[in-house]
Amino acid sequence: MTKNNRGLPAESETEVILDDLKQQDFPIREVHRMYHPKIKAKYNMVLAILDLSTEGKKIFNLLTVCHLSGLAVEPPPRNRGLPGQCHNCQLYGHSARNCFGRPRCVKCLYDHGTKDGPRKVPDPENPPSCVLCKTQGHAATYRWCTKAPRRRAPKRGQPTAARNPPPVTQTTHITPQTASKAPAAPVAPQANPKAPQATIKAP
Repeated sequence: MTKNNRGLPAESETEVILDDLKQQDFPIREVHRMYHPKIKAKYNMVLAILDLSTEGKKIFNLLTVCHLSGLAVEPPPRNRGLPGQCHNCQLYGHSARNCFGRPRCVKCLYDHGTKDGPRKVPDPENPPSCVLCKTQGHAATYRWCTKAPRRRAPKRGQPTAARNPPPVTQTTHITPQTASKAPAAPVAPQANPKAPQATIKAP
């Protein structure tokens, strides 16, 4: 289960946040700091991954973290509606955490992890090869690879909710609350066999 916890200062160490949540008896697995995708600046938000259980769902009632109050727990943003790609075997539909396949490089056709491969820097004279479509010229993460999943065009007259079904993962964000606003209402959990997550930010 995934949760976004907003309201935590960017200076807060994830290890300290993890220990604090464990002391509050949350079945927490991991805590990750969220960053701006381009400039890599730290957000006042962390992503927490918990066991998908009754105790894990109590994260929605979180009041304080590291003696900080005024936090909000929210689900992570919805994805593009496409299956995720495994960083171990490069196939779609599962994550590396749950992958039991052989490691395959994202930049060449050999069976080894990407970080163990010889291609450490881009080489214009030797472009990458895709392990999915077996062609040279792009990596396995290339969006327009012939083996990459495509978003299906919605049927005419189909309602918006049906076009964009909710993601299968259960997530939550934590955002700072103002004195004039009521505490964030618990988010209804969604059925998901995977671990939950949460994001935390500082006021």
